[in-house]
Amino acid sequence: MFFERQGYHLPLAPDSAFKDTSTPYEGFAGPGVRFYRTTFNLSLPVPEYDIPLAIVFTNTSNASSVPESFRSLLYVNGFQFGKYVNHIGPQLEYPVPEGILNYNGENWLGVSLWNMEDGNATVKLGGFQLKSSSTPTMSGRYRNVSLSYQLPQDGWHQREGYEVY
Repeated sequence: MFFERQGYHLPLAPDSAFKDTSTPYEGFAGPGVRFYRTTFNLSLPVPEYDIPLAIVFTNTSNASSVPESFRSLLYVNGFQFGKYVNHIGPQLEYPVPEGILNYNGENWLGVSLWNMEDGNATVKLGGFQLKSSSTPTMSGRYRNVSLSYQLPQDGWHQREGYEVY
């Protein structure tokens, strides 16, 4: 796709190339692909907690409750993290593993919208959000923890009474 070849899905790509200022919630009519992007900041207590995050799409249907025909690609900080197909499904939630999101700073999110409807029909995203995909847990990974019991770590050795063929 053009936006991928030009690198617009990557962080710090220039905004001057974007002429359309609409949002994916407004959508567009007719065949084609549009790309939308935004930035957002996070401020999460990562040294103390392990917080699993995911991007969650809202299923989109038209006035007669028929799912609109469109495909969408999801990019998080330049990495493609999902292919959402509204009229086929079923995946709505796309986990984003730690190390991709900046938990204490700026992040970039890109979404493409490919209209697959016949004629001049309008397609749009019903919505999507960043949410915790499960319960945050206390983490000991940033604390200096010492174990009083050391596990034996001899490695493999041949047992007496057994031959190796």
